[in-house]
Amino acid sequence: GRKPAGFFIPRFRNIGGITNRKDFIRGYGYQGGASRGSKSIANSKEELAAYGKRFKEIIVQDGEWSGSMGAFGEILPYHDNRMTLDYNKLDKWGLPTVTFNATIRENEIAMRKDMKQQAIEMLERSGFKNVTGTGSDSIDNILVKVHEAGLTLKAGCGIGYEFSTLRPKGAYVSGAGAYTSGPLSFMDIYDKMCFTVSSAGGRRGAQMGTFDISHPDIVEFIRAKREDGRLRQFNLSLLITEEFMEAVKNNREWDLAFPITQKEIDEDGLDINDNSIFV
Repeated sequence: GRKPAGFFIPRFRNIGGITNRKDFIRGYGYQGGASRGSKSIANSKEELAAYGKRFKEIIVQDGEWSGSMGAFGEILPYHDNRMTLDYNKLDKWGLPTVTFNATIRENEIAMRKDMKQQAIEMLERSGFKNVTGTGSDSIDNILVKVHEAGLTLKAGCGIGYEFSTLRPKGAYVSGAGAYTSGPLSFMDIYDKMCFTVSSAGGRRGAQMGTFDISHPDIVEFIRAKREDGRLRQFNLSLLITEEFMEAVKNNREWDLAFPITQKEIDEDGLDINDNSIFV
C-alpha cells in the first residue's frame, strides 16, 4: 500500500482441468498498477514543489488511490486477417505503406467478455471499491496511459487501444463543470506522442486504435481515417458486430449510444424514460 508497484497475472484459462472453457480457446493475461492523483497528494503549493525527504513523507500519507487492470489475449490466425504493402501509396522515404486488416470474431468476443468479468471479480475480492468494467475516462487516467504507452513504444514494442470507452464529444463532465472534447482529440495526443518517440531513433513502435460501431462519434472516427496527415501513427479499425451487418443488409436504422452510470444519472438529473436521450 505504501509503495505499490505494477502487477502481472499470467494466463490461467484453458490450461487444463477446471480452467478450460467451452466458449473460446487460447487464453489471456493481465497487467495493471495503481497511482495517486495530484489532488490526493498535495494540499498546498509547498507540497507540490516538494522533493527529496519532504516529497517521500507526503506520498506515503493516507489518500486516494486508483488502480487499473488491462488484459491481453491472442487473436486466432484467421486467413483473411493480414498485412499488405501498398506500392501505389509511398511514405516520405519512398517505401510502400503498410495496411493491417484484422477482424475480431466470436472467439475473441467471448474471450474479451471473460476478461472483463474475471477482472471485476478479482478487484472486488481484493477490496477495491467503485470497480468499473471499462477504463476510466478521467483526464488523469488518460494522461497516465499516454505515459505508459510512450514507455512501451520507446522499447520498440506495439500497443493497441480501444478509444470508444471514452465519452463522446459534447458530453458534460460534472466533476470538471465542462464538456468533453471527445475521443478523437485524445487520439491526436497519442498520435503525436508516438511520432515524437519514434523520431528519437531506434526501432519504431506501432499503435493500433479501434472504435466501436455504436459510439456516437463513429462518423468523426471514419472521417479521421480518411483525413490526410491525421492519425498517421495509427492502424485504425472499426469494431463491427454481426448485429450491425444484419442492420446494413436489411437497411435498418442503427442506434448510436454510450453507456452511462447511475452516478451520472443522479448528478445530472437525467430521466432514463426519455426516449429522445436513452435507447
